[in-house]
Amino acid sequence: MPGVGKSQLSLCYAVKSFDAGRYTYIFWTSATSVDKLTYGFSKILDLVGHPHRYAQEESAKLIAARLWLEECTVYWLFIIDNVDNNTLDFLRMHFPRRNSQGNVLFTTRTVSVAGALIIITRTPNSTLKLLTPDLRDSIHLLFDDAGIRSETITPPVESR
Repeated sequence: MPGVGKSQLSLCYAVKSFDAGRYTYIFWTSATSVDKLTYGFSKILDLVGHPHRYAQEESAKLIAARLWLEECTVYWLFIIDNVDNNTLDFLRMHFPRRNSQGNVLFTTRTVSVAGALIIITRTPNSTLKLLTPDLRDSIHLLFDDAGIRSETITPPVESR
């Protein structure tokens, strides 16, 4: 479902992980189109100061980005947000094939795409299904985010 917080949860994980020193690099790209994925993978080269960032050929940049992710010796996280059926072929071609230092976090709206991603990555990864929160949970999340203890609101708000 759109709007349940997949991207927001990924962002929170990225911030907390970076603050805790778990990763040296954290990359984020949209996977809503092949163009956005191409840009996101190529942008890695700019962010790490890779010499191939000046390459004219997009395919050379994509190969260099994949190789950097595969050969990198520091811990990195790559969040690939909103993967759908239209971008699976791109990921089949350009996803890093090895690296014990890196982690990839995908978000998607469909179970079938999540299953395809598990096959593409060739690892027994787990999936997390986010459900739409009910009214009571939504109110508590809103108050917590605003720094207001929900039990202090009078009268208490209850779902009907």
